[in-house]
Amino acid sequence: MGVNFKKFYPKKWSWYSPPGITAVADQQTVEQIVANLLTNASKYSPANSVVTLILKQSPQQTTIQICDQGMGISFEEKKHIFERFYRSNNVRGSVAGTGLGLAIAAQLAALNQLKLTVSNNVPHGSIFSLIFENRN
Repeated sequence: MGVNFKKFYPKKWSWYSPPGITAVADQQTVEQIVANLLTNASKYSPANSVVTLILKQSPQQTTIQICDQGMGISFEEKKHIFERFYRSNNVRGSVAGTGLGLAIAAQLAALNQLKLTVSNNVPHGSIFSLIFENRN
């Protein structure tokens, strides 16, 4: 990826990527999805926390993960976070946003036959995974 993610996420972050990872997808679209996820991680994490971007690959898939140390997302809210204009009750009025970022990211992922998921980051926070199925 050729984008400078630092402009989207000016706080502390780390990057883990073994050499030689490849995936086939539209670069601009993937960069927009990752930028949206990094922006969210920045907005919803404490100022002194670190967001981690991890690339990993298996024979079946390539995955980009954005792991934050924020407040996390409840089980009930996970059902709705990829819907347009959805905003959690505990952030409305306190965190700027329109509720479109994750909906756009999910739509872009679907258009590129990618999968976007969310899981818990233990002990707190969220992990967003962008999954590319390896095609032979």
